Amino acid sequence: MIRLGLHVQGAHDAAERYIRAVRPQLVKFLDDAPADLLDLVHSYGGLTLLRVYWEHQGAAEYGEYLQAVERKARGSAVKAVEVSYNEAMQAGDELTAKAELDIAGMKMAERLGKRAVIGSFSVGMPDLAAWGRYRPALEYAAAHGHLLGLHQ
Repeated sequence: MIRLGLHVQGAHDAAERYIRAVRPQLVKFLDDAPADLLDLVHSYGGLTLLRVYWEHQGAAEYGEYLQAVERKARGSAVKAVEVSYNEAMQAGDELTAKAELDIAGMKMAERLGKRAVIGSFSVGMPDLAAWGRYRPALEYAAAHGHLLGLHQ
């Protein structure tokens, strides 16, 4: 298990001081990942993750969302990209669709030479009985070295 240490939005001295002092295993960058902070995290072996904010989080918008993630991640030194919407599509038929979409996201990350973080489920989600709907994404992630994101 990798525990998240910090969400960074933009470059600022406080984030740099925190990273130098704490050396978190994982640092998540929101929308943009400043090269100097990426280099700092990578210098001690930390994992860097990019999350792109996306307001409308439904299956119909996923293609656009994934293109935005790919544009931001291409050429970036981040090691991983969050390909799941944050705390969305967590139950019922949406969970089945999310599994398919997350597999597409993992394949995109692989094309870029990066790991993907899938799921991004809120606390207690999905319901224990519903995890089977998401199993194809979990199996693909396990077979290809991707990560599951849980807000626990």
